[in-house]
Amino acid sequence: GGHAACATATGEAWAWGRDEHGQCGGLIKGEDHQVPTRVRLPARARVDRVAAGRAHTVFLTRRGGALGCGRNHAGQLGLENRDDVVSPQPCFAELGDAVVVAAAGGDAHSLAATADGRLCAFGADRAGACS
Repeated sequence: GGHAACATATGEAWAWGRDEHGQCGGLIKGEDHQVPTRVRLPARARVDRVAAGRAHTVFLTRRGGALGCGRNHAGQLGLENRDDVVSPQPCFAELGDAVVVAAAGGDAHSLAATADGRLCAFGADRAGACS
């Protein structure tokens, strides 16, 4: 870990700390950020919740979407590839248009809860973290 992120009442996201995999969302990858810095979100995206994993971050939007950035070596961002993501982009692709109401990040996995009652896991299933 070593990073943190938060959402503001106006829908902005801020991050600080270690950024070796882009987990601080569009800042300068590989540098530490000692103070909170605004995350570069896609146009018109407004965030209301954030989940930080060890080296990845998931931002939940007010419209029920999920944006992710950072380390993705185990598929913890739910993308079709395993590349690191520097700027937040839509994640958890297999959920389609489902509304994501909660998320959690772990060492190399993420969890997403949807409005229709599903709990989905993405990434490494170390010690049953995704089972």
